[in-house]
Amino acid sequence: MKRVLLFACMLAWICVSALAEAPVRNCSKITCETHVFTWSFKEQEWSKGQLIKVLVQQFSKDNKLVSEELSDGKNGILEKIIYSYGPEGTIKSFFNAGNKLIRTSAITLKGDTETEIVKRIDGSIFQQYVTKKDNSGKILQISHMDAAGKLVFRKDHVYDSRGFLTYIRLFNPDNTLAVEIRYEYKKFDTDGNWLVREEYYAYGDVGNRPHEIVTRKME
Repeated sequence: MKRVLLFACMLAWICVSALAEAPVRNCSKITCETHVFTWSFKEQEWSKGQLIKVLVQQFSKDNKLVSEELSDGKNGILEKIIYSYGPEGTIKSFFNAGNKLIRTSAITLKGDTETEIVKRIDGSIFQQYVTKKDNSGKILQISHMDAAGKLVFRKDHVYDSRGFLTYIRLFNPDNTLAVEIRYEYKKFDTDGNWLVREEYYAYGDVGNRPHEIVTRKME
């Protein structure tokens, strides 16, 4: 049950600072990332069709994430997130399938630590995240806390010599390993930027095929 809950949390939190997970080389710009999910966290089974959900991320000309849309793969929007940036930090606005604002979050950066507090419309805290980064901005560790600040799980990020994300290890509050996620890069452009990435879970037979495939568009 603990692993199922972790998977559910991961789906709701699938793109925390996607740009920090891999460098962009030779001044290339990401315009769009499409995430196709083939594994159902809720039912714990593979999709019987080609996909279960699709997450599309749109980026600005300066490589900032500006919007995310999670759909059912048939143009039915499940959730949308809009990003805005200012001197005080980053604001995220969460909208449901009916385009109604349901949550907001404020992200602030102090030194190498990024703090995100997610709130409901009534102002009560929904959940919190604390992210540790290195000097280049790559994510090293993310701690997910509940409304009271109690640790739910921790994610440790591991990179290869190119600076590409190769593993994410999820730990329970008691520091036991819950699951390991492995990343494989299948396609690159001429500048060495990755264009296609597959994600595998080390959990039962889930690791036998990618649960998520990410395709990037660059310019």
